[in-house]
Amino acid sequence: MTLKKIAIIGAGPAGCACAIRLSQITNYKITLISAPEKDFYIGECVPPDIKKPLLTLNLYKAFLKDKHIPSFGSCSYWGSQYPGYNDSIMNPHGHGWHLNRKKFNQLLTQTADSKKNIQLIENSTFRKTLDTNTLIYKDADGANRTLSYDFIIDASGPKSIVAKSFGETQIHDTPLICVGMKFKQEKPALLSHLTQIEAVKHGWWYATSLPNQEALVTLFTHASIIKKLQLNSFLPWHNLLEGTSTEHWLKEYHYSPSQHHLFMFAAHSFCLSSIHGRNWLAVGDAASCYDPITSNGIIKSITEGIRSAEMLRNGDRYVKNLYIHDQNVKARYEHYRNMRSLYYNLERRWPNSAFWKLIQNPEEGNSIQDFAMSHQH
Repeated sequence: MTLKKIAIIGAGPAGCACAIRLSQITNYKITLISAPEKDFYIGECVPPDIKKPLLTLNLYKAFLKDKHIPSFGSCSYWGSQYPGYNDSIMNPHGHGWHLNRKKFNQLLTQTADSKKNIQLIENSTFRKTLDTNTLIYKDADGANRTLSYDFIIDASGPKSIVAKSFGETQIHDTPLICVGMKFKQEKPALLSHLTQIEAVKHGWWYATSLPNQEALVTLFTHASIIKKLQLNSFLPWHNLLEGTSTEHWLKEYHYSPSQHHLFMFAAHSFCLSSIHGRNWLAVGDAASCYDPITSNGIIKSITEGIRSAEMLRNGDRYVKNLYIHDQNVKARYEHYRNMRSLYYNLERRWPNSAFWKLIQNPEEGNSIQDFAMSHQH
């Protein structure tokens, strides 16, 4: 099948990277459907290696102009009460970055919108596919619209809405829930350029500086523990924070709660049963989602978006590439699962903790490869 029209569902890092790269190397007509913009962005830290994909997309100079905060690595209290450090001093790409996530997303969408062969449809949501070459989406006015395509890319993030519409399922590992809030500096102080990670009895804390003298502090734990300890309420959550190295970090940089309102979202690990079909492909977090402990979410999404675009550049010779990509994504996910298990099992201070029992001894089940072998199309 010759490709001429590409539909991309989702204008996050994966979808935008795929669209921009396709516009660089093909003359396909690309339609990028962007969901309504969120009011809240958690912010995120990206590693030094983000430089390479941004250079590929010709975005690195513009990225630097947005003045994200440098990140020189992390300080972790993991497996010990004493801090350990993982810095970027020897990385050939330099340091990483604490992102202003809203600015970063705007850079990606505005760049995509500026390309002649990309049509950006904003504030719209994918509804369903009518047949193998037509989809329905709801536009900003709430009207249903149809769009024809030769190939559709699912970049919808953890919802995997296109893949699910084709009958695929997400194969989950032990799920985490993130519950946290933002803090504001009470008086000027030098910002920390290290991300702070701290294992505690009921999960682990993540703290990082953000632009505009803000900080983000989140607890990652299991849903059952949030329910039992009522950690979706500010006081129990803040009480759990008291006495930790993370609380000391906040005081050291003169942070106080900007508001007593917690946000909460799922932080699941999963991989799709199949990453692709005859004329569709899932990329980024729509294909596989990693535990936040890896700090790989954004760079993984952008890199997969670029790879996907390069696989589709050869017109009717892409089918074999899709199969190889499917296997590569699953192999990388298996490697991630092994590393995740290794990392969590380094912490042995709370052998009777419900959280650490859950995270260190997940239920036995088939590997992603075994599942995939039994669900071949």
